[in-house]
Order: sequence, then structure tokens, then C-alpha cells
Amino acid sequence: MVLLKFRSEPAPPPAPLKLDFSELIRTNLSYPQSHSHQFSSSSMCVVCVSLTLTNVSVSTAQVSVELQQRASGEAEDSCRLFSWVGKSQYRVVLSPDQVLSLPLRACFYSAGVYDLSSCRVLVRPAQSDALPESVHSHCPALIVINNM
Repeated sequence: MVLLKFRSEPAPPPAPLKLDFSELIRTNLSYPQSHSHQFSSSSMCVVCVSLTLTNVSVSTAQVSVELQQRASGEAEDSCRLFSWVGKSQYRVVLSPDQVLSLPLRACFYSAGVYDLSSCRVLVRPAQSDALPESVHSHCPALIVINNM
């Protein structure tokens, strides 16, 4: 019989916690499910949309919202292109538990189904040199524009 000797080794240091900045902010896009417009009278239909940002962390967060147009290759066959009207970028600082609603406007040029989820939200902790991380909206935000 052979006796085995074990020597104790110090435990490896714990891995540093990776902060997922994208979990600092929750987003909610509010808009009507459908909107009717008479395109024969006016070629542009503008619909009010609201983007609500909620800081769900215990830290202050720097948030940048970029309203971008999807490239034609990104748009699904069932969804058409539209334009955001007004500011194309917002930069805000949110305190812990703060809720802020940004008023947005979307412009449509014809009847159809559109996906409003093209806005990009970037977040990072305030007073941090870390690169901002994107908050992804995992589901499409579809609106139906009807011609009257």
C-alpha cells in the first residue's frame, strides 16, 4: 500500500466581477399599435413615440440614445423604412432609480408595417472611463400605418 501525501495549495484568487453595464438601464418604447393617415392629402405621417429610460442600478449612469435608420439589408421584408424627426442623439445622466421619458417622433411616407426598434441605447457608469455598452431591445416594436 502506498501512502499519498497531499499538500494544500492556496485557493486561486476569485475572478473579478464583470459588470454588465447594459443591465443598468431598462428601456420601454411607447407608441400606438396603429395609426391612420390620409396620404393623398399629406405625404408625411408623423407619429409621437416615447422612449422611457429607467436606471435600475444603485449607481448614476451616463446614457446616450442614438436614433438611427436601419440599413436596407437589416430591414425585414415585412417592415419598411421610416425616418426619425428632430434630434438624432440624446445624452443624459440618470441617478439611481430615476425614470426619464424622451419624446420622439417617427415619420412615415406610406402605409405599412414598421419596426421602431432601431434606436440604439448606450450606457456606462458615470465618472467611468469604461467604454459604453449597448442595451439591446430583443423584440421588434411594430406599428401599423393605415391609409385612410
